[in-house]
Amino acid sequence: MRENSLKKIIFSADDFGKCREMNIAIQKAFLSGVLTSTCIMTNGNDYDYAAEEIYPQCEGLGLGCHLNIIEGKSFLHKNSRSLLCDAFGNFNCGYGYMLLNSNNKSFLDEVEVEFRAQIEKSMDSFKIDHLNSHVHVHGIPALFKLTCKLAKEYGIPCVRTQKELFYGASELRKYKEMGVGDISLNFVKNMLLNSFTSNNVKFLRSEKLFTNDYFIGLLFTSYMDKSVILNGLKKIPEGASVTEVLIHPYYFEDLTKSDFRKEREYLLTQDEEIVSKIKELGFVFANFSSIA
Repeated sequence: MRENSLKKIIFSADDFGKCREMNIAIQKAFLSGVLTSTCIMTNGNDYDYAAEEIYPQCEGLGLGCHLNIIEGKSFLHKNSRSLLCDAFGNFNCGYGYMLLNSNNKSFLDEVEVEFRAQIEKSMDSFKIDHLNSHVHVHGIPALFKLTCKLAKEYGIPCVRTQKELFYGASELRKYKEMGVGDISLNFVKNMLLNSFTSNNVKFLRSEKLFTNDYFIGLLFTSYMDKSVILNGLKKIPEGASVTEVLIHPYYFEDLTKSDFRKEREYLLTQDEEIVSKIKELGFVFANFSSIA
């Protein structure tokens, strides 16, 4: 099969550096042969351990910068006039607020300063192959243009996009577990980000940057399992393309703190069948470095 006819899958985990449970899960998922990419949360509580202890043991794992203006502390802003943070430097804005303020120049200027600080910190420790963001805020068109601008400036070749085709779960119990609230929230995220993605991709291409063609991980955020992933991959058309699959895995060494809802996305990476099932659908494993 020629390289330009391949269906590629980038199997990703977000939030590297957020906490010890995610760091260990990401390492184990990579070593199992499933995970091909992750992204570093530079203001995460376990950033140093991720950079110094985990990543050196994961040769070949693609790595992006996970731009975060939703959770945790800012590197820069600790004043009452910040549009992103409280007086103690904690991010305190939700997705809706960012959407409503995305054409506010003062807001965008503050976001740019924060994004730059996070990118520069990540590049001090890692070779960064793509940019994405916590809760997909960079999908908001004005923030997407800013993200592309910074990617070009810092020599980062790829930016995540979120074109997610509609797919479903194989079993009704999945929907019962999710409940109306999470089903509705994930559906709205899917529709909103799909509506942004077409123009975002056009802009990205005009900037000579690279991205994934398809995305799997919005409709079942926090509920990803092998069946859901395979159902999503079956919807990908034949022909050359790049699909990013996103999970948020946790591994609990202390079983008294175990949380199955968080741990299930790690457990799917330990399923002996998942790699062969993905390959049977015609996919080859890749990371963002290999598509640029």
